[in-house]
Amino acid sequence: MLFRSDRRHQVQLHRSTVDSGLGTPIAPTTLYLGAFNTIETKSLIRAVNIEICGYETVSLATAGALSYTFDISNSSHTPVTIALPALFTSSSATCPIKEYILTMTNTNYDGATALTSLMKKNCVLNGTNLQITPNKVGQFTFYIMAATESMKV
Repeated sequence: MLFRSDRRHQVQLHRSTVDSGLGTPIAPTTLYLGAFNTIETKSLIRAVNIEICGYETVSLATAGALSYTFDISNSSHTPVTIALPALFTSSSATCPIKEYILTMTNTNYDGATALTSLMKKNCVLNGTNLQITPNKVGQFTFYIMAATESMKV
């Protein structure tokens, strides 16, 4: 049987699988795996570290907004490529950032607004890189979100 040291949450071991309601986030914690002999005496106990993503936080690697200025009258202007993993961190190494989203609004993931067609021409998300290639005069603001697999933004 597998159990938490505080006994608040019983985690069941069924043959070779563990059932703990894995859809529910669990902050990093230690569970103990106990082996019992035929008279229910604990003969071996091992610590098992477990974390189910959902308690992690995503933050900026450095504070502040990014700002770029381009001169589009010069036909030789070079697009800017930004490596997005360098901009964000996850508080948990086992729950890393899996997705980047470009949005017109500074809100949560569910409220994110798609880029306008003009912004889609200027900003292209290519895997974990953002390429900015300005092609129209103006001042443009957009937001980059980073999300873990449990959709922590």
